Amino acid sequence: MSSIYEVIKAIHQAAADAKDHPYGGKKTGVLKREEGDFILDSRSTDGFGVSILGNMLTIKYQSECKISDTREASFETDIETILQGIVTYLKKEFKSATSETLTLKMVGESNIKVESFNNKRGSVYASCQYEIGNIKPLKTDIKQTGYTKAIDKMLKETNNDPYWVFKKFLND
Repeated sequence: MSSIYEVIKAIHQAAADAKDHPYGGKKTGVLKREEGDFILDSRSTDGFGVSILGNMLTIKYQSECKISDTREASFETDIETILQGIVTYLKKEFKSATSETLTLKMVGESNIKVESFNNKRGSVYASCQYEIGNIKPLKTDIKQTGYTKAIDKMLKETNNDPYWVFKKFLND
């Protein structure tokens, strides 16, 4: 099993490789900007980013859209399909970088927000959180010292009121 640092580094490297670099990035297969001829067709601006907090991975997706498209019944499922395609891309790139499998478990629902530029065009922002199975949460067992035992004792005596704990701590 890889260390936490190696897991985070591999995920961020996979996301960075998909960016639209001047020299070209890796194709994810789900982004709209990868479709069509970039000289003849109108280009769609979209992209994604990742952030990691503890053992939680947040995938953020942003794209331009037509306001009329947001009224369709399949709009949310299309955005969720793109998010799932990004997850598939990250898993594939993680496997090629570390030769291990990345396990992601969806936590909650995807969050989709649409903002309008004008009556015809808008921007869609979507995010979804996943629990990374390759990263175990850090242990929170703190070895109690004399100070932490004293503070715990004062909290119990004052019914968990920090103001009175501080006041009692200063008076002692």
